[in-house]
Formats: sequence, C-alpha cells, structure tokens
Amino acid sequence: MIGEQTVQAIKLIGEHDPATGAFTARSYDNQGNITIMRTRVDEHGVWTFTGGGDVAAVARPSAASASGAVRSTLTVSPDGSNMTAMWERCDGAGWQPWLDLTFTRMP
Repeated sequence: MIGEQTVQAIKLIGEHDPATGAFTARSYDNQGNITIMRTRVDEHGVWTFTGGGDVAAVARPSAASASGAVRSTLTVSPDGSNMTAMWERCDGAGWQPWLDLTFTRMP
C-alpha cells in the first residue's frame, strides 16, 4: 500500500552497460506503469537504483517543483536472509526520505 492505493510491481534487472558499469532495470506495476531505472552495485554489494520523471504517479512527490526522480539503496544482509531498501524522492530542493522496506527470505 502506498497511501490508500494498492501497488503491485515486479522489477527486472537486465542488460549491463560496460561503459558506465550500470544495469538497466525495468519495473512493471498493476497500474500499467513501466519505469526504467539505472542500477549499480558497489564493492560492498549495495545496490543503488535511480530513476527519473517516468516513475509511476504514486511514487512522485506532490510538490509542484518536484522532478519525479527517485532512488533506492538496497542492502542484502551478510547471510542473505533479508535485505533493506531505503527509498528517497527529489522534491526540487533535495532528496527526501520516502519509504523504508525490509524483505525477509522465506524458508
């Protein structure tokens, strides 16, 4: 749930661009949105997803000056049993916290 809206999405991480070191990730949601993001993995295994103004409307900040840009930092636990994701949105003045998520691997 984001606000009052149910959102279901699947994210596919695709091709790697050797020139930039980034992957292209596409997210498809139940509202018919397709969001394309750039994805990088650092030397510690932390994933960073960054997208522009094509993000789904439910993800955009409400400020009129907002760019619609979003980013997420995803960290997998050392034992692989869970991961956390911190999402931020650009409100025109800077990055603002939006969502904190925790995922747990099912046995």
